[in-house]
Amino acid sequence: MRMSVELQGLERLERKLQPELVAGPVRQFFKESTDLLLGRVLKNAPNDLGTLKSRISSSIDSRQVPLWGKVVSRAPHSHLLEYGVAAHMAPRQPFIAWGERKGVSGVGAWLKMITKGIKGRFFVWRALKDSDGDIERNERKAERAIEQEFERR
Repeated sequence: MRMSVELQGLERLERKLQPELVAGPVRQFFKESTDLLLGRVLKNAPNDLGTLKSRISSSIDSRQVPLWGKVVSRAPHSHLLEYGVAAHMAPRQPFIAWGERKGVSGVGAWLKMITKGIKGRFFVWRALKDSDGDIERNERKAERAIEQEFERR
């Protein structure tokens, strides 16, 4: 299962405005906002072998006036770490290997999985929550830059 977070908007604005006036500020908004969100997702993401963090990336719409920016995890276990896992019978060996890497009881972790499950880490949700005010500031900054472009012409 693939997880993604997407910042969307500006479709009507693109149709109404001259693209050359808004393209720079809008692209800057998406770049700053996706970079910010990516950094926070990576900071919050659990790290064992680095597989999760190495599979998280960001991208911005390639159109002249971008309409979206997104942060995506292509790690197959992202959703399990984000939302957690209900108690279920799981193979024991991966837990033992994990315990050996961490210097803890892998059997204990395995028993917890089969009896209680694993709580979600909510690393993407926390990054979104922590970034909300900064993304709004980036939006206001882009709005001011667009206003300045209109005033110059």
